[in-house]
Amino acid sequence: MKRIKSYLILVISFLALAGTLEGCGGSGGESEFRKESEDIVYESENCISETGSVEGETEGISMETAAIETKEESPETESTASETESILNQQMYKDYAELLEKYQSVYEQVKSSGVPEEIPEDMNLEFYLAVSYQEAEFSGFHLYDLNADGIPELFIGMHSGEDASELFIYDVYTWKDGGSVRLMDDIGYRAGTCIICEGGIIKDLSSGSAVDSMEDYHRLPEYGAELEIVESISMHGNIETGEIYFYHDRDGNEENKISEEMYYEISGNYHEIEGIPFYESIPENIEAMRTGSLQFL
Repeated sequence: MKRIKSYLILVISFLALAGTLEGCGGSGGESEFRKESEDIVYESENCISETGSVEGETEGISMETAAIETKEESPETESTASETESILNQQMYKDYAELLEKYQSVYEQVKSSGVPEEIPEDMNLEFYLAVSYQEAEFSGFHLYDLNADGIPELFIGMHSGEDASELFIYDVYTWKDGGSVRLMDDIGYRAGTCIICEGGIIKDLSSGSAVDSMEDYHRLPEYGAELEIVESISMHGNIETGEIYFYHDRDGNEENKISEEMYYEISGNYHEIEGIPFYESIPENIEAMRTGSLQFL
């Protein structure tokens, strides 16, 4: 930059001198002087052009270097994120395997010794009560991604009737922030059910009495750890008169009364998913869960 300034000062000085000579009327000297001035201006422009070119090249090299550095950092970042996700997945499957072992242990204990007087708070009483009616030697489970966020939910239950391919679900877990999270409590028989429907919906049927039944429809938000209610419908009857009323809520509020046709139309909007893989909680399947080698939908 100092070189450029020097040339500019020389140019200005020569131009000023040329003006002085012109004012004095020196025609021959003026022509020769103008030629020298033009040569200096031309050289100055070349200098500026060359300097700008060098600076541009320097900036280009700097930008290329930054791009290379960015490209070099990106794979490392992606690799770290991938490794972290892999570690978390491994822990999730280990946690799920431990839950399966716990339920299978309870299953075997109840079949051999009956229902204990005290039930752990983190276990489902309905599960204990249902075991005594089971002929199968193992409980069972589904592994299904309810909300399509890449984190499969664990559905634990037992055979439903004579069809060993169907699972009556008694507990549901997801995985969040490094640990398993229970999504539904004490479901089973009148207490409620878990029926997996299309669109990531859980249909929860429960009954308060012989003339009261409720249907709650839940969804699990993406990466969520708590079910959200979508809508509820219910039937409430009068034992003395035998009349039954239908509602678009759970509690049977008068302002939410609907027709029987509307009730069954809402219920018919939710379709159970068929063909979800069912696994028995045998040692081989529990070990496959632990290693993350089980497939899920």
